[in-house]
Amino acid sequence: MTGIITFLGIVFDEQNGNTVFEQTIDVWDIFKSLLAIKNKT
Repeated sequence: MTGIITFLGIVFDEQNGNTVFEQTIDVWDIFKSLLAIKNKT
């Protein structure tokens, strides 16, 4: 859920012309964390 919210934030920031590199890294970290949890089950 947090990843989706952060992803939407990236989309809105891009529309505003702001730099979104750091937020993209945040989404990637969340994505990797979710994959790690999925692989444990």
